[in-house]
Amino acid sequence: MKSETKRALTLGLIFLLSILAGWRYRVVNRGYLPQNVKEIIVKRNQTVKAPDVRFKILGAKTKLTSDEALMDVTMSINQVGPSNYGFKTNNPNFDENMWFNIPYGYYSMTKGPTTTTGKALSMSDMPKKGWRVIVMSFRTPRDNYASRNATPRFSFLVPHGKQYVKYSYLLDF
Repeated sequence: MKSETKRALTLGLIFLLSILAGWRYRVVNRGYLPQNVKEIIVKRNQTVKAPDVRFKILGAKTKLTSDEALMDVTMSINQVGPSNYGFKTNNPNFDENMWFNIPYGYYSMTKGPTTTTGKALSMSDMPKKGWRVIVMSFRTPRDNYASRNATPRFSFLVPHGKQYVKYSYLLDF
């Protein structure tokens, strides 16, 4: 008799916990909207006008060494409104959403945005309005580059309200 009571209590407790977990899941995910990221391929000198930023890829230099793939992208950029880069509200650091995109490879390192003279762009410079020319430099191990299964690209993930658009510039090595 005791074993039947324990079994019924255990099943009742499992049932109750399942109901509570389901209710909590619904509460947490109530405001979730599925994110579909659209990729748009941009060409050299094409001006992109997004809600909070305007930019233009001026050119890219790529180099393959014996152990690394290197890329420098020169671009003109203008912040025209508050941004949400890095999935953070009012974060103007656009470099957090730029990367050397090697399809099905892993993330590449960057030294951060610099001016064309090599001076580092400070975090206080990023939210400023007005056009400025920057250089983004990336590097990745050659084996990561070799594992690609599509054309490598420079990508910039730009917030469009609650959605994102990935603007990509195809690279030629």
